[in-house]
Amino acid sequence: MYAPDLFEGDPAPADMLVDGRPFDIQAWFGKHSPEHTGKRVRAVIAALKEQGVTEFGATGYCYGGMF
Repeated sequence: MYAPDLFEGDPAPADMLVDGRPFDIQAWFGKHSPEHTGKRVRAVIAALKEQGVTEFGATGYCYGGMF
């Protein structure tokens, strides 16, 4: 099983909605657009295919659901 790091070590903070802590979600989305993240996902799939993997399954929730 493989789980690529869709956020490149930059996840949204778990406490971003607690106590009004500042977090610029628009700036975060700018760094993690579907186009950018899609490239990462396609690269993982291509690398697995090069290793002979022929069957894929995926699950996603929220942000990862679109991929």
